[in-house]
Amino acid sequence: MSFEPMLNAGGWPLVLLIAVALAGVLAWSGYWLLRADADPGSKWTWGRRVALAIVTVLILSGPSVPVTETRPMSNIEIYLVVDRTGSMAAEDWAGGPNNGGGTRLDGVRQDLTAIRDAFPAARFSIIALDSAAARELPLTADTDAVTSWINSLQQEPTAKSSGSSLERALPQLTQDLKSSSENTPEAARLVYILSDGEATDDGVGASEAKAAGVSWSQLSAVIDGGAVLGYGTSEGAQMREFEVGQTPDPDEPKYITEPGTSQPAVSVPDTKELQTVASDMGLPYFQRTGGSDDVPTKDFTDVNVQEVFSDGRERSNRYTYFTWPLGLAAALLLIWELAALVRADRAAAHVTRPAGDADPPGGAAGAPGGSAPGVAGAVGAAAAPGSGGSMPIPVAAVPGGGVPGAVVPGAAVPGGVVPRGAVPGAVVPGGAVPGGAVPGGAVPGYGGSRGVPGSGAPMGGVR
Repeated sequence: MSFEPMLNAGGWPLVLLIAVALAGVLAWSGYWLLRADADPGSKWTWGRRVALAIVTVLILSGPSVPVTETRPMSNIEIYLVVDRTGSMAAEDWAGGPNNGGGTRLDGVRQDLTAIRDAFPAARFSIIALDSAAARELPLTADTDAVTSWINSLQQEPTAKSSGSSLERALPQLTQDLKSSSENTPEAARLVYILSDGEATDDGVGASEAKAAGVSWSQLSAVIDGGAVLGYGTSEGAQMREFEVGQTPDPDEPKYITEPGTSQPAVSVPDTKELQTVASDMGLPYFQRTGGSDDVPTKDFTDVNVQEVFSDGRERSNRYTYFTWPLGLAAALLLIWELAALVRADRAAAHVTRPAGDADPPGGAAGAPGGSAPGVAGAVGAAAAPGSGGSMPIPVAAVPGGGVPGAVVPGAAVPGGVVPRGAVPGAVVPGGAVPGGAVPGGAVPGYGGSRGVPGSGAPMGGVR
C-alpha cells in the first residue's frame, strides 16, 4: 500500500494545505461545541465532523497499490528513420517496379510495408531525413496513417537539397527515445534506420550532434531491437531528379548532375558508416539491393516479444486507487450529518414558532385565535377598554377550559388558576377582578406576580 495524491495538479502540497484548513475549521468549531455548557450532543457532532475531515484527507492522499500488467503488442514502439535525400533516388534497386530500374526508395517502401505488417498492434513514429530531420508522424497505432505516409514517400526536391547525413536525425531520435523511456518505461522500443549512409553535408550534421552531446552509442541503453537497413550496390548508380509539381518521365528521366558539370552524378552507399551506426546501437545491419541475395524481411522483423520483456521491467507510474472503503465511510458520515441537521432544524422551528401560528386541533392554543383545550370554538383577543382598540388582550390556554376574549367583571375563569404568563400585560375591564375569577391565582404581567384580593379592588390598585 502506498499513497499517490489524486490531485495531480498540486500533489502533496495541495493535500497538506487542505488538511491544515480543515484542522483550523475543526479547532474553531470545537471551541464552541466542547464547552462545559454546550449541549450533550455537541461532542458527537464535533467527533462526526472530525471523522469526515480525516476520511476526506485520506481519499485525497490516494491510497493505492502498484499494478504489474502483462504487456500486449501495443506496448511496442517502433521508430522509423527514413532517408529521403536525393541519393535515395539512385537506380540500383533490382526489385523495383521496372524490374531492375527501381530506385532505393522503392526498396524502402517495400521494407516499411513489411515492418508495418509484422507489428499490426504496435505504435509507429516516423522521422524523415533530408537536408534537415523532422518527426513527420508522432507515435500512433493508426496503421492507415502509416500506410498513407509510406505510399506518399518521395525524395527531397532537388532544388532544395543542401546536403545531409545520418547524424542530422540523431538529436530528434534521441529526444523521442528519451521521452519514451521516461513516460512509458515499460514499453519496448525498436529502431529501424533505412538509408544509404551517404553523407553530403561536409560533416555539419556530425558537428551538430557532437555539440548537442548525443551519439548513437547512447541509444543502446533505451532500445530493445530493430535494424539498420542499407540500400544500393557497391557500384552505385545515377540519381533521378525530382521537382514538386512535375511528373517524372520513366522513359526519359532527368538526373542530378555533378556540381559545375552536365554529367550525371553517381551515388555509392556508405556501407562503412551504416555498419558503424549499427554497431554503436547494438543492432544488426543488412544491406539491401532487391536482388536474390537479400535476406528475407522476417530476418529483421521477427522479434520475440516475450524475450524482449523478459528483463523484468514493470509498468511504473501505474496504480490502482483503493478508495472505495473510504468513500463508503464518507457517505455514511454525510448521511448522519444530514439527519442531525434535519433534527436540529425541526427543533429550532418548534421553539421559535411566532405568535399567531395555529396549533393542531386539540392542541394548546398558543396565541389569539387559537383553540383552547376543553372549550369549543375559537379563543379570540379583545381590545382593552380605554385603549382605543389599539392594545389587544393576549389570550392563552387554561387547563380544563379557556380564557374568553376579554376578562368580564364577575365572570369566573374555568379551570381554577390562570397559569403564570397566560395573560401577559392584560388590562382588566371594569376596574376589578371578582374574587372568584382567579381563585388563589396570580395575574402576571403587572410588574410581577401580585396577589388577588376580593372583589372591589380598584382599577390600577393593588391586587
